[in-house]
Amino acid sequence: MTSLLTQIIGMNGVPNAGDQIAVVFDEAAAKETAESRKRLVKQAVGLASSATIMSNAVGFADGLSDNREVIKIPLLIKSDVLGSAEALRNSIEALQISDEAAICKADIIYSNVGDVTSSDVSIAAAAKAKIIAFNVASGYNAMEDARASNVEIGYYNVIYELIEELKEQIQVALAPPPPGTFLGRLTIKKVFKLGKAGKIAGCEVTEGIVRVDSKVRVLRGKRNVIYTGSISSLKVVKDDVREVPLGSECGLSLVDYSDFEDGDILECFSIGNNDEG
Repeated sequence: MTSLLTQIIGMNGVPNAGDQIAVVFDEAAAKETAESRKRLVKQAVGLASSATIMSNAVGFADGLSDNREVIKIPLLIKSDVLGSAEALRNSIEALQISDEAAICKADIIYSNVGDVTSSDVSIAAAAKAKIIAFNVASGYNAMEDARASNVEIGYYNVIYELIEELKEQIQVALAPPPPGTFLGRLTIKKVFKLGKAGKIAGCEVTEGIVRVDSKVRVLRGKRNVIYTGSISSLKVVKDDVREVPLGSECGLSLVDYSDFEDGDILECFSIGNNDEG
C-alpha cells in the first residue's frame, strides 16, 4: 500500500488551527479565494472598530451611570475559518444599544469553526442561545436536535446582513413591543390643562394609526412603561373622532391617567375583539 504525500508551497504566512484548505483548478482561482477571505476578515474588523467607537461616544455623551440593567442575548458562533470566527466575535461583541434604564448587548458563549453539530445544539439549548452559522451548514442530527430542543439556527454568508439582524434583535430586547396587535405610535408635543377635565395630551401620530378603541401604554424613555389602559377621548381640533392617521395631530385623554409630560411616547395596540376593528 502506497502513501500519498502532499506538499504546499508559496504560502505568505502561517495558517491558524481550524483554517480550511480549498482545492481549486488554477492559481488565479486560488488568489481570488484568498483575497475574498481577506476582505471578509478586514470588513468584520472594521465593523467592530466602528461599533466600539460609536458605543463609547454615545456613553460619554449621555453621561449615563453603570448601574443600569444589563440585558444579554446569548449566541453561539460557528464559522468556516478561525479568522472569520474571531472577526465575527469582535463585531458582535461591539454591538450594544442602551437607554437611561438598561444596556442590551450580545453575549457570545462559544465560538468555533466547522459545521453545526449536535454538541453545539446541546450547548445552545442549555444557554437558551441562538446559533450563528456563518458560511457553514448543519448536519442532519444537529438539525433534528435543534428542532427538538427549540434552538434557532441562523444561516448567513454576508456579515452586514448578520449585523443588521442582530441590531434589530437587540433593539427589540431593549424595548419589548406592546402586547396584542400593534396599531400606532404617538409622541406628546404639548400638554394642555383644561380645568376640571385635567390634562389633555397634544400628540402627533408618528407611526401607524390611533383608534379611539385602542389600548394604550405610555412610555417615559424606551423601557419605562408608566401606564397601560384605554383612551377616554380622541379629538382633532374640537371634533371627536374615531381614528387619526399617520402624520396627523390630535388631542387625547386616558382613563384614570393624566400625568403626561412633553416627549412621552404613547403606543396603541388592540387585543382580542379589537383586532377586527
